[in-house]
This record gives sequence, C-alpha cells and structure tokens, in this order.
Amino acid sequence: MIPQQDIPDHSQDLHNFQKDVEEAIEYHLANGGANAAREAVKDLAKVYFYKQEWPNVSREAMKKIKQYEDKQLIMEEQRKQQHIENAMRTMMGSITPQQQIQNSIPVVLPQELSTERAMLIWKLLQDSHLVDENYQPKVSRTKAAIMAGWFFTQLNMDVQWPLFETLWHRENMRSDHSKGMDQKQMKTFQNKLKDIEASIPKPRTNAQLAAQLPRS
Repeated sequence: MIPQQDIPDHSQDLHNFQKDVEEAIEYHLANGGANAAREAVKDLAKVYFYKQEWPNVSREAMKKIKQYEDKQLIMEEQRKQQHIENAMRTMMGSITPQQQIQNSIPVVLPQELSTERAMLIWKLLQDSHLVDENYQPKVSRTKAAIMAGWFFTQLNMDVQWPLFETLWHRENMRSDHSKGMDQKQMKTFQNKLKDIEASIPKPRTNAQLAAQLPRS
C-alpha cells in the first residue's frame, strides 16, 4: 500500500486548470469565436499535461462552446427569416425600405458582430451618433465603409464586407471604402474613429494569456 504522503496531490493544479479554461472560454467567445475557444482549451490541456481525471473539464468546456454555437445559429436563422419576411413585404408594397429598417426590432446581428467586444464598439458608435439604435449608419456611404473596415480592425478580423452589406442593406462596400480612402476630407472622420478607439480595451494576445498560466 502506497503511503498517503507519497500520493501526489493535483487538486490545486486541477483548480487552476478549471479556472484558466473558464477564463479562456469567456475571452475567446467574446473576441475570437467558438473555434478559437476550442483551440485555447486544447492548448491549456497540453500546458497542464492533461492529468488522468481532467478530461471531464475539457468535455464540459466543449459542451459550453457547443451551446454558444447553437444559440448563435438560432439567432442567425432568425435574422435570415426576418430579412426574407421584410423583403417580401417590401415587394408587396406594404412597407418602404426605410420602414423595413426602422421596423426590424429586434435587430439580430451576425455572430461575428455580436461578441462582447463588438457590442462595446456598437455602443461607442451609437454614443458618437455614427449609428442608430438599429445599428444602421448615420453617415455617408464612404464613411460607413471606412467605419466598417475600422470595426473589423478592432475585432482583429479580416474584413468581411458581406456581413455589413447584409446588415446595412447595400452593395459594393469595398468600392465605397476605396473611394473614401482617396478623399482628403476623410482624415477628420478617421481621427474621430481613433478617438473612439481610445475607449476600447486592447484584446489580450495569446502570449499575454500564456504568461498568466502557472509555471511548473
């Protein structure tokens, strides 16, 4: 029989693992999405050498991530259905395109534009009177395109024009962005976006997250 004092106690390691997994899920779901959260959990499991009793922690983490994905899929389907219904009403002449936007309550944002960080940015843009309560731009087409490109930069994402084209009921935003970048007067608007950017917390990098992990 192994003496009690010779049995290694991993309870503190397990507690740290659970805590770090929870924090990683919360951070990556808010800033990078479900796939980034999964990779973070896998990386943490490698860092902690995945003790024998710990698979349950990772399974629960993956379950939580899947529930988040399912919720986002439901919201996306609701958004698509709402768009179809509004388009049909417009074709039948029951509402104008402008009324369509105003009556879209609640507005269902795409997953990439509805993370915790994205919602903070939306709030700052609303407070600055650049978008309305339905997340529609209150500026010119070129300024709206510049703002959309800047939005993706704040989310540390590649620009995905179709997301904003669908949300804002327009096309050719890439062209609008190029035109806006060529306008000298756009500098003032870009400075306004920089002022807003100063109020947005900088996302933590993977290196910063790793630095917070306990060292063996």
